[in-house]
Amino acid sequence: PREWFNPDGTSKYKDPAVRLLKALYGHPKAGDYWADKLEDTLKGQGYARDEAWPGVFVKDAGKETMTMIVVYVDDLLFVGDADELNKIIPLIRKVVQMEDPTTLTKYLGVHHHINRGTKGTEFVFDMRDYFKSAADIFQKESGLTLKPAPTPYAPDLKQADLDALQAKPGKWAKSAASIVMRLMYGARMAHPGVMTAVCRLSRELSRWTADSDRKLVRLMSYVVGSTDHALHGSLQFDDRDHLKLVAWPDADLCG
Repeated sequence: PREWFNPDGTSKYKDPAVRLLKALYGHPKAGDYWADKLEDTLKGQGYARDEAWPGVFVKDAGKETMTMIVVYVDDLLFVGDADELNKIIPLIRKVVQMEDPTTLTKYLGVHHHINRGTKGTEFVFDMRDYFKSAADIFQKESGLTLKPAPTPYAPDLKQADLDALQAKPGKWAKSAASIVMRLMYGARMAHPGVMTAVCRLSRELSRWTADSDRKLVRLMSYVVGSTDHALHGSLQFDDRDHLKLVAWPDADLCG
């Protein structure tokens, strides 16, 4: 603090160490402090943490007034009985600073368009702005003007040409990780059409070559031509009694 400086502007202290009283953003323990504070707040209002999903808190499970709060870092998703939520949210806001809650639209980078009809519910998981931004950033950084490609996969080459490219280091080796990881998140959330190409390219991040550059350009060219794509789905009331849930768990058996 400036108050601790000498009149001539020099500091009274050299490399001072001070006790941390608040969870500063970016501090290694800040996330833990925030999670502990939020958990104590929710438990104080009657919520219990779901054992299988640590980021989910539930109150009145199985009852008509059941409510659920899904926590992802500092994003909160409220689900359940409207009257109960209208009671609980003001109580939480007394101890947790938060913006005014709104109807679910954008969550974790995905725009959710929901149409509830008499026969069922239709969903659109929309990341078109996200992919357009990713394509624009790549074109700006690379200096390329990409033309739409019909598939995300680069064409096969003759073995000699392929060997020559793989022997040369790629020009985008330093920025490849951020570009590919940006696409991987979007693919996981709302664009399965690029998932295979993105995952294959991610295996080359630690040994990026000129052939990797070629694959990345092709992938981004496909993204440029598919920025109007969104993931659509629906649930029909007539199918309610015939629903079958099939899951492929992650290696941790809890994903």
